[in-house]
Amino acid sequence: GDGAGAMILGGSDEPGIMSSTIGSDGSYKDLLTVNTDLEYIEMKGSDVFKTAVNTLGKLAVHTLKINNISNEELNWLVPHQANDRIIQAIAKKINLPQEKIIITVAKHGNTSAASIPLAFDEANAKSLFKQGDNIMLEAFGAGFTWGSILLKY
Repeated sequence: GDGAGAMILGGSDEPGIMSSTIGSDGSYKDLLTVNTDLEYIEMKGSDVFKTAVNTLGKLAVHTLKINNISNEELNWLVPHQANDRIIQAIAKKINLPQEKIIITVAKHGNTSAASIPLAFDEANAKSLFKQGDNIMLEAFGAGFTWGSILLKY
């Protein structure tokens, strides 16, 4: 897929961004490489999958813990739309029901960094988010980088 997205936030007396966490680990560099001679990307898919699921699962637990929020109090997860298997595995790790996950990968494909704002916009256009909802955004990317944001909508 191909896409672009951005979120514009405004000032408020109410809390909005409750926390943000980013990380990276270059030790995984051999799992996803670029062959510049042949101009293609080589990926050890199974290892990338396991690393993404483990990292994002731990990140989700960490994000909830530092904000003193249980998984029951999390209203929505808007994950990077890499593929459905990764999304489902992360939800299972944090015991989050399917109806609390925004999934648009079948519609947009893996649009990389654009996938979260595209999914967020689609859910917002359907009026799924309500004032006061706890919404976690979570992503994993090439270079083995990751991040999460917890929002109070």
